[in-house]
Amino acid sequence: MDPRPALDRLAIAYEAVEHAPFRTAEEAQAVKKRLGGTGCKTLLLADRSGATVIACVPEDAKADLKAIAAAAGTGRLHFCGPKETATVADAERGGLSPLDAAFPGAADTVVVLSGSLPAHGLLLACGSCGRTVRMDRDSLVTYLVDCGHEPVWTE
Repeated sequence: MDPRPALDRLAIAYEAVEHAPFRTAEEAQAVKKRLGGTGCKTLLLADRSGATVIACVPEDAKADLKAIAAAAGTGRLHFCGPKETATVADAERGGLSPLDAAFPGAADTVVVLSGSLPAHGLLLACGSCGRTVRMDRDSLVTYLVDCGHEPVWTE
C-alpha cells in the first residue's frame, strides 16, 4: 500500500525515494545517506492472545519488549513470523514500516512509538517494497491518527 496519496491528502511534508528492495541494515545505509535523517526499526510483535503491536524505535536502540507491552497494554510479546506479518501488513518480515498501519489487516493493531524518536528526519523504510519515506515525528502521528491508530509512547 502506497502511503503517498494519504500523506498528500493530509498535506504532510515528506520526501520519498524508490530503491531496490533490501533486507539488512547495511543495505539500507545507502538510502539513509541519500535522504539523511534517523533510521527507524519497525517491529511487528504479538502476545499469546494474538493481539498485535507495531513498534517503532530508533535504528540504534534496543527494543525493550517489556516497555512496549506495558505501553500497548498487552501480555508478553514475541516477534511475529512471516505468516503473521503477511496477515497484518501484507509485508514480508523485515519489510515493515509504521506507515503499514493503514493496511486493513492492521485495524486492531496497537502502534507504539519510542519516546526517543527524533522530532525531525525520521526515515521510515519498507525494505521489501523498495520505498523509504522521510518525514517528521508529528507528521507520522498525524498519519497514524488518520488511519485510526492513536499511537502510544514508551519513555
